[in-house]
Amino acid sequence: MIIFQFFIAQVFIIGALVVGLQIDFMRHSDLGFDKQAVLTLEQPMNAYRDPTLKGKLSVLAESFRQMPEIQEVALGDPLLSNSYTSNNHTFTDAKGQKTVLNVYRKNADAVLMRLYRLPLLAGREIMPGDSGKAYVINETAVKAFGFESPEAAVGQYLSEDNGPDAEPSRWQIVGVVADYHAMGFAEKIYPTALLYNPEEWSTLNVRLASKNPADWQPALQKMEASWHQIYPNEVFSAKFYDETLAEIYEAELSLARFIRVATGIAVFISCLGLFGLATFMTWRRSKEIGIRKVLGASTASVVGLLSREFLVLVCIGFLLAAPVALYFLRNWLNSFAFRIHLEWWMFAAAGAVAVAVAFLTVGFQSVKAALANPVTSLRSE
Repeated sequence: MIIFQFFIAQVFIIGALVVGLQIDFMRHSDLGFDKQAVLTLEQPMNAYRDPTLKGKLSVLAESFRQMPEIQEVALGDPLLSNSYTSNNHTFTDAKGQKTVLNVYRKNADAVLMRLYRLPLLAGREIMPGDSGKAYVINETAVKAFGFESPEAAVGQYLSEDNGPDAEPSRWQIVGVVADYHAMGFAEKIYPTALLYNPEEWSTLNVRLASKNPADWQPALQKMEASWHQIYPNEVFSAKFYDETLAEIYEAELSLARFIRVATGIAVFISCLGLFGLATFMTWRRSKEIGIRKVLGASTASVVGLLSREFLVLVCIGFLLAAPVALYFLRNWLNSFAFRIHLEWWMFAAAGAVAVAVAFLTVGFQSVKAALANPVTSLRSE
C-alpha cells in the first residue's frame, strides 16, 4: 500500500514540476514582439451593430494620443489573440507553378508594427495608401510560398480566393517581418499577412510612456474617462498582455492548479500511511533496537536502520512512477508546438522531493526510537 501511495504521489510530483515548467516557458518566453507596457482595448460589441458608433474608435485613439502618459496608439487587431481571419492565397512563379496556402490575416494601421517593435526584414511597413492592395508577410509565409529570401518576396503578388462567383483579389507583398507568436506557444506560427483595412479595425493597441507599473494607474484612469465620453454606456476593459496570456493558457493554468492540489493530497495521504507504518514498525522492533543500543549501536546507525526500509519502498514507488509519468507527460507536451524538453533532472528532482518528504515523515519516529532508553524496552526480558 505504501508503494502504491508513493507511486501515485510521485506521478503527481513529476507532473506538477513539468506542467509548471511548461507554463512558465510559455508565459515568459519571447513572443517575437515587445509587449511590455502595452495594453489592448476592444471596441464595444454594440459598435458592430450601431452605425452611430462607427468611427468612434478612431476618435478615441486621437484622444489617447494627446495624453502624455501614452507613447503610441495603433488601430487594428491585437497581435496576440486566438481570433483570426484566414483565406486561401496563391502565388504563381515565373514558370507558372502555383503554390496555394491558407494565410492568416491581421489588420494594422501604419503605427502598429512600430508600436510592437516588429523587426522588419525586408521592404517597408504598412502605409495608409496600401488599403486593399498590399501585404506585409511574415518569415513563415516567405518560406511556405517558396521565396528564396525576404528580399525576393518583396514586390511579388498573391491572389486571394474570393469564391467561385468573384474575381480573386490581388495583393502585392511590400514587406517582410520576423516571425512572432500570434497565438502563444501552444500553436505553431502560421503564414500571416498584415494589411491596412480601416473598415475592420476593432482594437486599440496602446503603449504607455512609462514601463513602471506604479505609473500605469493614472494613465488607465484618464483612458477610462475618455472611453466613457465616447462610449458612455459601455464597460472599460483594457487588458495588458499578461492578462491576455492568462486567458489563452486558461486550460493549462487550470490543469496546473488541479495537479498542485492533487499532489498535495496524494503526498499528505502517503505521509499519513508512512507515519502509521513507521510507528508500528518502531514499536514492533523496540526490543531489537534496545539490544543494539546496549551493544553500542549509535543513534545515527539506528535511525539509518529504521529509515532504510521505508526509503526502499519510496524508491520502488519512484521506479514505477517515472515511466508512467514519462508516457503521459510526453503525450501532453506533444500537444504544444513549442515546448520544453523532458530532462533526467526533472525526474531526479521529483524523486529527491519524495525521498526528503519520506525521510522527514519517518525521521521523527526513528529518532524517537533511537533515543529511547533501552532499559524500558528490555525490562520484560
